[in-house]
Amino acid sequence: MAQQANIGELLSMLDSPLLSVRDDVTTVFKENLNSDRGPMLVNTLVDYYLETNSQPVLHILTTLQEPHDKHLLDKMNEYVGKAASRLSALLLLGHVVRLQPSWKHKLSQAPLLPSLLKCLKVLSLVVQWLGLHAPSAGGPGPDPGRGTRSHLPQPRVLMPQLKTLHAAAKDLPCCN
Repeated sequence: MAQQANIGELLSMLDSPLLSVRDDVTTVFKENLNSDRGPMLVNTLVDYYLETNSQPVLHILTTLQEPHDKHLLDKMNEYVGKAASRLSALLLLGHVVRLQPSWKHKLSQAPLLPSLLKCLKVLSLVVQWLGLHAPSAGGPGPDPGRGTRSHLPQPRVLMPQLKTLHAAAKDLPCCN
Protein backbone atom coordinates (compact mmCIF):
# COMPACT_ATOMS: atom_id res chain seq x y z
CA MET A 1 0.00 0.00 0.00
CA ALA A 2 2.90 2.35 0.74
CA GLN A 3 4.18 1.74 -2.80
CA GLN A 4 0.79 2.77 -4.26
CA ALA A 5 0.83 5.99 -2.22
CA ASN A 6 4.40 6.63 -3.39
CA ILE A 7 3.37 6.15 -7.04
CA GLY A 8 0.43 8.53 -6.53
CA GLU A 9 2.72 11.20 -5.09
CA LEU A 10 5.20 10.76 -7.93
CA LEU A 11 2.42 11.01 -10.53
CA SER A 12 1.20 14.29 -9.08
CA MET A 13 4.79 15.58 -9.08
CA LEU A 14 5.09 14.80 -12.81
CA ASP A 15 2.75 17.69 -13.49
CA SER A 16 4.85 20.09 -11.44
CA PRO A 17 5.52 23.48 -13.03
CA LEU A 18 9.20 23.07 -12.03
CA LEU A 19 11.13 21.45 -14.84
CA SER A 20 13.79 20.03 -12.51
CA VAL A 21 11.16 18.24 -10.43
CA ARG A 22 9.52 16.83 -13.56
CA ASP A 23 12.84 15.60 -14.91
CA ASP A 24 13.77 13.96 -11.59
CA VAL A 25 10.42 12.20 -11.30
CA THR A 26 10.55 11.08 -14.94
CA THR A 27 13.97 9.59 -14.26
CA VAL A 28 12.60 7.72 -11.22
CA PHE A 29 9.76 6.26 -13.33
CA LYS A 30 12.13 5.20 -16.10
CA GLU A 31 14.48 3.56 -13.59
CA ASN A 32 11.56 1.68 -12.06
CA LEU A 33 10.43 0.54 -15.50
CA ASN A 34 13.95 -0.72 -16.25
CA SER A 35 14.13 -2.71 -13.01
CA ASP A 36 10.50 -3.93 -12.78
CA ARG A 37 9.25 -6.07 -15.67
CA GLY A 38 5.67 -6.39 -14.37
CA PRO A 39 2.58 -4.63 -15.72
CA MET A 40 1.55 -2.71 -12.58
CA LEU A 41 3.49 0.50 -13.23
CA VAL A 42 2.55 0.65 -16.92
CA ASN A 43 -1.12 0.04 -16.06
CA THR A 44 -1.00 2.82 -13.47
CA LEU A 45 0.59 5.21 -15.95
CA VAL A 46 -2.04 4.43 -18.59
CA ASP A 47 -4.86 4.89 -16.06
CA TYR A 48 -3.40 8.22 -14.95
CA TYR A 49 -2.87 9.44 -18.50
CA LEU A 50 -6.43 8.60 -19.55
CA GLU A 51 -7.77 10.47 -16.51
CA THR A 52 -5.56 13.55 -16.79
CA ASN A 53 -4.01 13.72 -20.29
CA SER A 54 -0.72 14.45 -18.54
CA GLN A 55 1.96 15.24 -21.14
CA PRO A 56 4.88 13.99 -19.00
CA VAL A 57 3.09 10.65 -18.55
CA LEU A 58 2.39 10.55 -22.28
CA HIS A 59 6.12 11.02 -22.89
CA ILE A 60 6.94 8.09 -20.60
CA LEU A 61 4.32 5.86 -22.25
CA THR A 62 5.42 6.70 -25.78
CA THR A 63 9.02 5.83 -25.01
CA LEU A 64 8.39 2.45 -23.38
CA GLN A 65 10.63 -0.40 -24.44
CA GLU A 66 10.23 -4.17 -24.38
CA PRO A 67 8.82 -5.99 -22.39
CA HIS A 68 6.50 -3.15 -21.37
CA ASP A 69 5.12 -2.88 -24.90
CA LYS A 70 2.93 -5.92 -24.25
CA HIS A 71 1.59 -4.42 -21.03
CA LEU A 72 0.83 -1.14 -22.80
CA LEU A 73 -0.96 -2.85 -25.70
CA ASP A 74 -2.96 -5.07 -23.33
CA LYS A 75 -4.05 -2.10 -21.24
CA MET A 76 -5.03 -0.09 -24.34
CA ASN A 77 -7.00 -3.11 -25.59
CA GLU A 78 -8.87 -3.17 -22.29
CA TYR A 79 -9.80 0.50 -22.67
CA VAL A 80 -10.74 0.19 -26.36
CA GLY A 81 -13.32 -2.38 -25.28
CA LYS A 82 -15.06 0.20 -23.09
CA ALA A 83 -17.16 2.79 -24.91
CA ALA A 84 -16.44 5.52 -22.36
CA SER A 85 -12.67 5.32 -22.72
CA ARG A 86 -12.35 4.18 -26.35
CA LEU A 87 -11.50 7.58 -27.85
CA SER A 88 -8.83 8.36 -25.24
CA ALA A 89 -7.25 4.93 -25.72
CA LEU A 90 -7.22 5.39 -29.50
CA LEU A 91 -5.59 8.80 -29.12
CA LEU A 92 -2.92 7.25 -26.90
CA LEU A 93 -2.35 4.54 -29.48
CA GLY A 94 -1.99 7.23 -32.14
CA HIS A 95 0.70 8.99 -30.11
CA VAL A 96 2.59 5.73 -29.60
CA VAL A 97 2.39 4.66 -33.25
CA ARG A 98 3.44 8.10 -34.51
CA LEU A 99 6.79 7.69 -32.74
CA GLN A 100 7.33 4.31 -34.43
CA PRO A 101 8.70 2.34 -31.49
CA SER A 102 11.14 -0.50 -32.11
CA TRP A 103 8.37 -2.97 -31.23
CA LYS A 104 5.81 -1.61 -33.75
CA HIS A 105 5.85 -4.95 -35.61
CA LYS A 106 4.17 -6.52 -32.57
CA LEU A 107 1.01 -4.48 -33.15
CA SER A 108 -0.14 -6.91 -35.82
CA GLN A 109 -0.07 -9.84 -33.37
CA ALA A 110 -1.52 -7.97 -30.38
CA PRO A 111 -5.13 -8.53 -29.28
CA LEU A 112 -5.59 -4.80 -29.79
CA LEU A 113 -5.68 -5.15 -33.59
CA PRO A 114 -8.84 -7.34 -33.77
CA SER A 115 -10.53 -4.98 -31.31
CA LEU A 116 -9.69 -2.02 -33.54
CA LEU A 117 -10.98 -3.81 -36.61
CA LYS A 118 -14.28 -4.59 -34.86
CA CYS A 119 -14.66 -0.94 -33.90
CA LEU A 120 -13.96 0.18 -37.46
CA LYS A 121 -16.58 -2.22 -38.78
CA VAL A 122 -19.16 -0.87 -36.35
CA LEU A 123 -18.27 2.73 -37.17
CA SER A 124 -18.63 2.05 -40.87
CA LEU A 125 -22.10 0.60 -40.26
CA VAL A 126 -23.11 3.65 -38.24
CA VAL A 127 -21.93 5.98 -41.00
CA GLN A 128 -23.89 3.99 -43.58
CA TRP A 129 -27.00 4.00 -41.39
CA LEU A 130 -26.73 7.76 -40.84
CA GLY A 131 -26.37 8.30 -44.58
CA LEU A 132 -29.66 6.49 -45.12
CA HIS A 133 -31.70 8.02 -42.31
CA ALA A 134 -30.46 11.53 -41.54
CA PRO A 135 -31.94 14.40 -43.58
CA SER A 136 -28.85 16.51 -42.87
CA ALA A 137 -26.75 13.90 -44.66
CA GLY A 138 -28.20 14.70 -48.07
CA GLY A 139 -31.79 13.62 -47.68
CA PRO A 140 -34.71 15.67 -48.97
CA GLY A 141 -34.57 18.25 -46.19
CA PRO A 142 -37.24 20.95 -45.98
CA ASP A 143 -37.00 21.74 -49.68
CA PRO A 144 -37.34 18.63 -51.89
CA GLY A 145 -34.45 18.30 -54.29
CA ARG A 146 -32.34 20.68 -52.23
CA GLY A 147 -30.97 18.62 -49.35
CA THR A 148 -28.25 20.09 -47.25
CA ARG A 149 -25.67 18.09 -49.19
CA SER A 150 -27.56 17.25 -52.34
CA HIS A 151 -24.53 18.13 -54.44
CA LEU A 152 -22.59 15.15 -52.99
CA PRO A 153 -23.00 11.67 -54.46
CA GLN A 154 -25.08 9.55 -52.12
CA PRO A 155 -24.01 6.04 -51.09
CA ARG A 156 -26.32 3.28 -52.27
CA VAL A 157 -26.86 0.65 -49.61
CA LEU A 158 -29.52 -1.97 -49.96
CA MET A 159 -31.72 -2.25 -46.90
CA PRO A 160 -31.49 -6.06 -46.58
CA GLN A 161 -27.69 -5.78 -46.51
CA LEU A 162 -27.81 -3.08 -43.85
CA LYS A 163 -30.18 -5.14 -41.70
CA THR A 164 -27.87 -8.15 -41.94
CA LEU A 165 -24.80 -6.08 -41.05
CA HIS A 166 -26.63 -4.36 -38.22
CA ALA A 167 -27.70 -7.71 -36.77
CA ALA A 168 -24.13 -8.98 -36.95
CA ALA A 169 -22.80 -5.81 -35.32
CA LYS A 170 -25.01 -6.24 -32.25
CA ASP A 171 -22.87 -9.21 -31.19
CA LEU A 172 -19.57 -7.32 -31.34
CA PRO A 173 -17.97 -6.47 -27.99
CA CYS A 174 -17.02 -3.08 -29.36
CA CYS A 175 -20.68 -1.95 -29.52
CA ASN A 176 -21.25 -1.38 -25.81
